[in-house]
Amino acid sequence: MRILGIDPGTRVAGYALVDKNTDTNAVTIFQAGTYNFDAKEPIGVRLANFLDRLDELIRITKPDTIGIEQPFVGKNVKSAFAIGESRGIVLVSAAKHKIPVSEYAPKLVRSTVVGHGAATKEQVKRMLEMQFPEQIGGLELDATDAIAVALCHLYLI
Repeated sequence: MRILGIDPGTRVAGYALVDKNTDTNAVTIFQAGTYNFDAKEPIGVRLANFLDRLDELIRITKPDTIGIEQPFVGKNVKSAFAIGESRGIVLVSAAKHKIPVSEYAPKLVRSTVVGHGAATKEQVKRMLEMQFPEQIGGLELDATDAIAVALCHLYLI
């Protein structure tokens, strides 16, 4: 089983493909990284670039399912709207490829992976480094958040 985890964003979007061997229950990180978009580009251009990259990733890696973080509306409503636009791209791409999507609150993702929902991005990365020491190393925080989303999805399905 291959799960694509997405940490959506309009400047940086994290992605991670996590594989679970159904015979041994072994979990491995197949691929993880970030898509970085030029903040000076119009939002429509950035979203189109994200759609193109995501479609290509899905076409090549063929995930069985997708996990995505739900938007969190905190102090910065503008950021929440931008993340919502990026999430829309994920939902459209998943629909085009007929892949089911599950959505998770950030606190649930962090609680599932770290043990408490108020964990920081840095704490999530440290926990993942303990579980997957050779694969996490130089990954950006958005990529490790995407891994956390994929693992949350895996543990809850």
